[in-house]
Amino acid sequence: MPNTIHFLFCLHNHQPEGNFEHVFEEAYQKAYRPMLETIERHPGIRLAQHFSGILLEWIDNKHPDFWDRYRTLVETGRVEFLTGGYFEPILPSIPDRDKLGQIAKLTDTIKTRLGYEPKGLWVTERVWEPYLPKPLEEAGVRYVLLDDAQFKINGLQDEQLTGYYSTEEQGHVISVFPVSERLRYLIPFHPPEETIQYLLSFADRGGKRMLMMGDDGEKFGIWPETYDSVYRQGWLERFFGLLEQYKEQIHIITTSEYLERFPAVGNIYLPTASYREMMEWALAADDAYELEAAFHDERYAEIRRFLRGGFWRNFLVKYPESNNAHKKMLWVGEKIDKIPKNRKVYREALETFWRAQCNCAYWHGVFGGLYLNFLRSAIYRSLIEAEDLADSVLHDKDKWVEATRGDFLRCGSDCVILANSDVMYHFDASCGAMLFELDLRKKRFNLLNTLSRRKEGYHRKMLEASLKPKPVPGQAASIHDLVVLKEEGLEKHLHYDWYRRSAAIDHFFDRTTTINSFRTCAYRELGDFVNQPYQCEVKNKTDKAKAVFQRDGCLWRDGNPQSVRVEKKVILTPSDIGISVKITIRNTSDQPLETCYASEWGFALNAGHTFDRYYVVPGRDLEDKNLDSVGEVRDATQVILVEEWVGIDVDLSWDAPAVLWRFPIETIASSESGFERCYQSSVVVPVWDLSIQPGEIWSTQITLTVRDR
Repeated sequence: MPNTIHFLFCLHNHQPEGNFEHVFEEAYQKAYRPMLETIERHPGIRLAQHFSGILLEWIDNKHPDFWDRYRTLVETGRVEFLTGGYFEPILPSIPDRDKLGQIAKLTDTIKTRLGYEPKGLWVTERVWEPYLPKPLEEAGVRYVLLDDAQFKINGLQDEQLTGYYSTEEQGHVISVFPVSERLRYLIPFHPPEETIQYLLSFADRGGKRMLMMGDDGEKFGIWPETYDSVYRQGWLERFFGLLEQYKEQIHIITTSEYLERFPAVGNIYLPTASYREMMEWALAADDAYELEAAFHDERYAEIRRFLRGGFWRNFLVKYPESNNAHKKMLWVGEKIDKIPKNRKVYREALETFWRAQCNCAYWHGVFGGLYLNFLRSAIYRSLIEAEDLADSVLHDKDKWVEATRGDFLRCGSDCVILANSDVMYHFDASCGAMLFELDLRKKRFNLLNTLSRRKEGYHRKMLEASLKPKPVPGQAASIHDLVVLKEEGLEKHLHYDWYRRSAAIDHFFDRTTTINSFRTCAYRELGDFVNQPYQCEVKNKTDKAKAVFQRDGCLWRDGNPQSVRVEKKVILTPSDIGISVKITIRNTSDQPLETCYASEWGFALNAGHTFDRYYVVPGRDLEDKNLDSVGEVRDATQVILVEEWVGIDVDLSWDAPAVLWRFPIETIASSESGFERCYQSSVVVPVWDLSIQPGEIWSTQITLTVRDR
């Protein structure tokens, strides 16, 4: 009797909420459909599949026969389906109520479409926290797949990862299967013979051993160069053929069948972790770079398995914009909880809200994720719609207005939300009294959905790659190893912000500051107002909500402080869509105040260089009107940003003539196809030259008006 090994094969298929229609279709034609056809041609192949509810819905609408074909494979025992959070959330990041609800929704959908009751669950991004066994078992889950790195942190080595383990929380038990990182990197980027030999190297006469490969289905056709290598050049045909050829030694089996036939290796308690790359990405940029270098350093080979990075929740610290969306999600969920459960609107609001828990726009690694504004827009679209549904029940009249003060961001912040039935303005008093979210309810659009420019660990790789020859076309490589520059001179656009880009931000700088030094953060900020706390006062009346922010701060020159008071007064009425911000600057020192003051407003309008998005400065002829243009206009009192696709004009005006600067915020990010520039927002900055005597004040009123086109 030959030595044997069981091979467990699982594919996870998903497209983010808000992704483009053509991306869904391309993924279907190049990955999901050809994979199904190849499986059908090889009766000896058995595997597990997971489709997120987002993708399942799309396929159901566009290619419904796809599920009929899979149902046949399920009925013959060749394919099993895994459940998960319907809209692909990071499970530890959402309340348990939503975990249970989303899992139940996907489980019920699989039962309806395929006549199969899932036993296993795909843990989104393998993000694991030790308390998860309890809610998962309550949801009917028997097993999950996690990365072998999560087991190796506990000291286990490859030889000990040829079976599954049991774990528990408060007596709630589930089984955990280790996914081989080595197999993830072999398949489908190395000749299939290498995978066969690797599997056989673990074979023994005991007949119990197994190795599992669980990874993205998109790597079979959508990742760069893989459609050619996997299908046109026949990698998958050869791999499946070899598996069938070696069927006496390599037993292909579904995960559920292995679970039924063999006992657990033992008990295990896994720490908070994910796959190795995710833990690396969650670190700060320099730390991520150093960890990756250490992992590939042969001097650390013996202890490599103990090297680990951060964990997923750190993305909420690394990127304040992600934390903003996450805390908005919690905020809206609390409102939905107040809707009577017997109301039809409760279920409608809840399922709309669940869409906003799709993980992709909350973090960033090798895919665009958080850096892609259309993914963030989809999250806010669902959040705003769900909150609007909740507010329609929680307020007893059509037109209302209110000011709410509290720790909206759940980090000790002092936030103020001015809201009515049409709009919501979010100010962070603890960080410059900046306006960080502006939700247009009818448009389901957050006008401040931007992202600051930050250093990323892979920027060093990008700089190094800019000096190297381009890769040879047609050679498939793991997306984790791929370095492709999608634009010449991309490194020249690397700039880093020292504060969060948003709106109503108070700047002070000297008169030598230029638009280029300001937009590249190569200037000197004189004041301590940009990201420091303001005192705030909130008042509610039936006809208006009012917030007043004030800071007694300083301007610093040559180490000498000069005291200055800045006050911002904001009023919203039930019928307003825009707001007016009265800004008052008082020289509280005994010396004349000679400086430039600027108010920064960054508007996120989806794209910077298209015909239907542009600037208008009344009375001026702009040489370049695109929203990604850089320019300066003197003695301006108004600028309009036109967004024809959303159908709005964003009109910002002020009563004291100023020099108007405009420029884009563009990040340099990694995506599955290479490094690229991503438009985030268009920044407009009126700048005033001030001379204020001791005890005197200067003021202006900035009015923001949003009009439907």
